[in-house]
Amino acid sequence: MGGRRYDREISERQQLETEKRRLEFELEQERLALKDEEIGPKKNPRKFSRMLEEEKQKSEHMERVLAELQHKLGQRLDTVLEAETPDIEPQQQQDVQYEEPVQMVEENGNESNNCPEEDDEEIWKKDDFLMISTQSI
Repeated sequence: MGGRRYDREISERQQLETEKRRLEFELEQERLALKDEEIGPKKNPRKFSRMLEEEKQKSEHMERVLAELQHKLGQRLDTVLEAETPDIEPQQQQDVQYEEPVQMVEENGNESNNCPEEDDEEIWKKDDFLMISTQSI
């Protein structure tokens, strides 16, 4: 049952991503079309202001739809990630909590052998990747 749920959520996620790309493309096309318009405020001010207002409303609507899709996609991804994460037994969880601080003490104790800046840079690269990957969703 978990496999079907996972497949369904993957399918929904792909549909949301496709719709997001389509809306982003459509929004960009609308922006380009607005820039390419030959009607200026001096030639026909009423028509220009009406068109400008219509384009502004379309753009705002598209941005709201895009934000809603991004939110839904984020929720779906959270659900999928929660479903993929196995439960850790209490003893294992306790071991994991104490493993990293001990390791850091050992690294800090041997500063002459290891360059802490290189280790920090590796950690930052991992954090940056996670931040970028979650922001792209």
